[in-house]
Amino acid sequence: MGCIRKKIELIITEELGKANIHIPWDMREIHALPNSDIVIEQTSSNGILSEGLIEHLFPAIRDPIELAHFTKIDNLKSILTTGELRLYTILKRLNEQEFKPFAEAHRLNGYLDNGNGKPYYMTLMEGLFYSSFTKVMPSNEQYMWNIFAAGRTGVKIVFKVTPILNRVELRPVFYHSQATDPITVLKNLSDRIFNDCGRHFIMKGISRIGAFYLPLGLGLEMEEEKRLLIKSYGSGPAFDMIIGTGDNAYIPLKIGPGQNNFCEIEISEIQIGSYGDKSDLEKVLAQVGRDDIPVSIFN
Repeated sequence: MGCIRKKIELIITEELGKANIHIPWDMREIHALPNSDIVIEQTSSNGILSEGLIEHLFPAIRDPIELAHFTKIDNLKSILTTGELRLYTILKRLNEQEFKPFAEAHRLNGYLDNGNGKPYYMTLMEGLFYSSFTKVMPSNEQYMWNIFAAGRTGVKIVFKVTPILNRVELRPVFYHSQATDPITVLKNLSDRIFNDCGRHFIMKGISRIGAFYLPLGLGLEMEEEKRLLIKSYGSGPAFDMIIGTGDNAYIPLKIGPGQNNFCEIEISEIQIGSYGDKSDLEKVLAQVGRDDIPVSIFN
């Protein structure tokens, strides 16, 4: 048993060194139980290893930041009328190569198991709620207008987002391409522990990692996506806020300073596409008492 633990410790140390990751992880937080086919980071631990790896691949945005959200005009009207931004379950994107490829690439066989009628990764996805943003001035802005803002009839909403740490996560999506199949430190760890020790490596907080990982073709990299994520644990404040069921479930976050306990969200500006109706938008803003929001036209 001691031999297995030493081998696992050596693998982790070597792979962290190759990736230039310097974190004070502790082998005492790693369980390699006898007669088991897994190596697991204890759920009761501080998760120093998993948090360090997550931060390496998906560095968290902690300070207030302005981000853009391209959408249709009707979606904007709903946001203005309700005064809330909805974070939908990631299960809504089940058929868009979300989460499952991450589990497959990292040998997370337990997450792919269909023993209870559906794979476990779908259960995890049900508890992950997100909204997508991009840079205020994205590199491929015309693409964003055409794809997400209904061919420039929609809008670009500029939000000022201030995450409340430990309650919400705001991180960039990590893109992989199936064409080039690049390797990450996570995959190296999983592969080496499996090949050298015959065990699957399970880390704490793995479901959150899957929510920020897209192993798709090069086209999606143009979106430069950043995700605001809330995890529901089956009870507590986030769980209590869920509205709807299945892939229609969402968590509403009220917009405005101090309006919710997860993330301060303010609308800084609205830009309407060159084929949109600015006067109609200004009328809606006046109706909801938000004519203080600057409106411009994208040409």
